[in-house]
Formats: sequence, C-alpha cells, structure tokens
Amino acid sequence: MPWANTGSIRINGVEIEGVTDEFYGLTITGNFTLAVEDRDDADNDEMYTANLIGDYRNQEYGLRLQVAGHYYWMPDWVMGEEPSHDDFIWDVLLAKDFTCSAVQGEIYLKGHNLLNGKQFWDIDFPNPDRWLEAGVSFSF
Repeated sequence: MPWANTGSIRINGVEIEGVTDEFYGLTITGNFTLAVEDRDDADNDEMYTANLIGDYRNQEYGLRLQVAGHYYWMPDWVMGEEPSHDDFIWDVLLAKDFTCSAVQGEIYLKGHNLLNGKQFWDIDFPNPDRWLEAGVSFSF
C-alpha cells in the first residue's frame, strides 16, 4: 500500500555553528541544530543534534588527527522504540597525506563509536557497536 500525504506539517528550526581560528594546527568546531515539527494531527515534536570536533593538522609531516563527538535527540516516534538520550557518539580519525604523480590524497584509519554509546534502540536498526574503517581518498 503506498503512503499518502495527509494533513499539514511545518518544520521550523535553527542552526548555529562556531569554528575557531587555527592555533598551532588545532581547530575546534561546535554546532547545534534544532528542528521543531508543527503537525495538525499530533503533538508538536522537537529533535536536535550537536557536534563537537577537534581537528589537529601537522603540515610538515602531512598528518591529521580528528576527534569528533555527535549527539542526537529524537522524539520517540522517529524510531518506533524508546530512544536513549544520554550518549555522545565519539569517533577518531588518523590520516596521512600523500602525493603520487598528479594525484593527491590521504590514507586514513577511523574508529567509530569508540565508547560503544547508544543513542536509540530499535530492533531493526540498532546503533552499531564500535567499528573501524580504513581507506584511501584521492583529490585530483
């Protein structure tokens, strides 16, 4: 059965972000987003996210280290189950720049959900536990 659009929904929100100037290779970024859903057929709900990112770059050696935290507050109806609103999800990235002919890029290793946090519980779409990602990205 196809979904049908019914009623009226308006989403209002605000975003704010701040980034520091680089200080000895270190930059800190913080941002916050709030979205409030105004519905005809249900209570108004709000959801918000926040990010905190520390990024260190050593130009001389072509190294980059990034630590990033993500917080997500969602209403209960989004995932259909009871959310857990108490965890930041923390990731860390270590990368090394390289140049090969006309192609530049970086080799990286990224650890996701380092503290094994949970932001929601859903039988079909659970939070992934900690996991690693490794790869190469190219710029040309």
